[in-house]
Amino acid sequence: VNARRTNQQAWGDTQFAEGLAKAIRAVPGCDAGLLFRGEAPPRTEQPGVVLRIVGPHLEDPVPGLPNILWIISPPNLAPSGLLRRYQTVFCGGLALARRLEKLGLAVRYLPQATDTGHFRPDRRPPDMPDIPLVFVGSYHPSRVSRDLVLAAVQEGVEPYIWGPGWQGVIPERLWQGERLDHDELAQIYARARIVLNSHMLHMATLGFMSNRSYDALSAGARVISDPVLGFSAPDLPEIVQVRSIADLKSAVHTLLSAPPDSLAARMAQHERLARDHGFEARARVIVTAARKLIEGRRVAPAAFRPGNRTGTAAPVLSDPASSAPDSL
Repeated sequence: VNARRTNQQAWGDTQFAEGLAKAIRAVPGCDAGLLFRGEAPPRTEQPGVVLRIVGPHLEDPVPGLPNILWIISPPNLAPSGLLRRYQTVFCGGLALARRLEKLGLAVRYLPQATDTGHFRPDRRPPDMPDIPLVFVGSYHPSRVSRDLVLAAVQEGVEPYIWGPGWQGVIPERLWQGERLDHDELAQIYARARIVLNSHMLHMATLGFMSNRSYDALSAGARVISDPVLGFSAPDLPEIVQVRSIADLKSAVHTLLSAPPDSLAARMAQHERLARDHGFEARARVIVTAARKLIEGRRVAPAAFRPGNRTGTAAPVLSDPASSAPDSL
């Protein structure tokens, strides 16, 4: 994952990877462990595959092993030559997947997912009231403007907000705190009737519906999201994408004017989402791809292999006579 071992709890992809690893271990004959940025797996006699989940920081594949890449948010830098050294590439953004295909890369669309064992409607604490509208996420105007959330506040819709950076930006009564731990987040989503999902611009324009939507749906909430290019999920009508303030107000009014969903209805939504969008479903796809790579003995080549030009000795850089002639 993109997190370093020293700051793993500050990265959401740590919980994402832990949930996926648990689902992989549940597949017969499979095991999984978690590695952090800059780490490589120990060599063993057992067949193994490296699954790299990114994130802003794309690293080299591990030479000599099959490597699978799952892009769950756009990397800061992703040269096509580096991507080609992965044996299988999954991409969570349909628009980015299509761009990579035009470069001749074999890419499979694999949307984000959620830990359906963690995000459940029955995680709601006893006797706690509904929260009509919720947003959990940071506000950093230089990186992410959160226009959907700000529009909701300005229009008097008034979501309860958790996350850093909001103090002084929204009315104090709406800001609920800087952080929620993973268990608290599951409890808040289990109480929420609507969860807002406001994406970073590059996520939305490259087609990445973030796992915030899947977490909320798994907890039984409805989701109102800003538009994500190319994203369509007919099996998830509970995600409403809005393109204007009028759309936002209409969606909030429609959902909150209806009676709250019962626990049974929320559980039915949870179970439907779990079938196709839980980590168990994604694990089946990834394990199938991994087994094909092992069977085909497909592994990542080294990025650089000294002396691979047959019959040509490596130059001695301190010897001008063995250097290439000047071309100026």
